[in-house]
Amino acid sequence: MKKNISYIILILILLIVAIVLFMKDHNGTLPFDYKEFSLNDTSIITSIRIHTNKTSLILDRQDRSWVVNQKYHANQHAINKLLGAFLHMEINSPVPQKLKKDIINQMNDSSLIVEIVSNGVILKKYDVMDSPLIAGGTLVRKAGRDDPYVIQLTGDGIRLSSLLVMNPYVWRERTVFHYQPGEIKVVEVEYPYNTASSFVLNVTNNRKIFKQSIVKKQLTKVSDEKVFQYFLNFQSVPFHWMMPERAKSVYDSINGHTPFCVISVTNLKNQVNEIKGYRIPLAGKPGAFNSDKLFVKFHEDSIPVIVKFIDLDPILKEYSDF
Repeated sequence: MKKNISYIILILILLIVAIVLFMKDHNGTLPFDYKEFSLNDTSIITSIRIHTNKTSLILDRQDRSWVVNQKYHANQHAINKLLGAFLHMEINSPVPQKLKKDIINQMNDSSLIVEIVSNGVILKKYDVMDSPLIAGGTLVRKAGRDDPYVIQLTGDGIRLSSLLVMNPYVWRERTVFHYQPGEIKVVEVEYPYNTASSFVLNVTNNRKIFKQSIVKKQLTKVSDEKVFQYFLNFQSVPFHWMMPERAKSVYDSINGHTPFCVISVTNLKNQVNEIKGYRIPLAGKPGAFNSDKLFVKFHEDSIPVIVKFIDLDPILKEYSDF
């Protein structure tokens, strides 16, 4: 019996020692919170700003979707990955003292500045950088502080820095148009080579819809149901990227030329999204064009894209169709 009690006492002592060692190892004597850079709730985020001394990228939440640089619908999958990263950022270790000075100098010169904002209030602001001096981790420090830490994303093998891409085209949703019918105020479709087919659909404040001939400038009341079915086609019109080295030559070839069609949509906030579509000439066949695809250029954008006729055709209606 005494032998059993001795075993029990020994086990309890070892258990207490193990708990003390675990707590000491987990909490340590280092003056930082392991979750200092993370957020508990990303639903309150209304804006994410990523910038350097030269460039910036802004992601804004608008209702249930996100917008890139106040111009383009954002890729929701990419947004979700970044929001998930903000939930799971964890400090792995402080920067080794012998490397601290060099790393601080690097961060002062070339780090990304990240601001996480909720209704104008900055929730988090920190500098982010990868460094060859630290293998396998991303460096983060609070803005205005000289205490960089190595962080990791718990439960994920990727680096935070790989999600903080400055190129807006990485963040853009690959759609020409993305509107629900109730978001549309005006649609204008112009055919420069066939102006008689061009038209404007205008939704008034009391939700009555009028069409207007671009040639005759006359207004005619049209069927709400027919226009609603037409507006449904603007929910998702996809496009395809070109190779970067090809995009410039295509832009130069279409810039200044008359487009095949010009389509613009004005939403309820009076924001205008306009595209111009250009026929693609067939090589070696003068006067012949690709019947499957168009080059499309966005308003004030030097990066053209490719849109299939089958995707664009549902919105290429004519005045007589209404």
